[in-house]
Amino acid sequence: VLTINAAGSFCETQWGAIAEAIINLAVSLALFFFTDLGMKGLLLGTIVSYLFRTTDVILFVYRHLMERSIWRFVRLVVTNLVAMGALIAVFYLWRPVVVSSYLSWLLWAIVIGMITVMTFGVFNLLINFRDTKEMLAGVLHKFRRGQKTV
Repeated sequence: VLTINAAGSFCETQWGAIAEAIINLAVSLALFFFTDLGMKGLLLGTIVSYLFRTTDVILFVYRHLMERSIWRFVRLVVTNLVAMGALIAVFYLWRPVVVSSYLSWLLWAIVIGMITVMTFGVFNLLINFRDTKEMLAGVLHKFRRGQKTV
């Protein structure tokens, strides 16, 4: 939403904000009063409206502001979900990590953090090479610009 506001395009997405509010009220109240869910129904209504609005904003930003295909975003999300699934399979199902102290927790956190960064990096380099290359070039440019030459 910040990107939309910065681009001055809030009016074009205003109907989405109104629809989000209507969905939130309708689903939340229906689930609260007409089911046994109670407060959980209110939460589910909010989640449904947030899913709608998030999808609406992503579609608008990709189509109108970035002028890119939404399939690039879908490919990115699927790639990262597969990487996350691989990490969960390794560290939760296949070889669960057992810690016995704060120090071992810290060491495992560092190791798993480095493995996670490398896994996501490799998956994205293999599947989203062009986008990952552009992102890395932008990050490196920021770091180089921040360095002072003597």
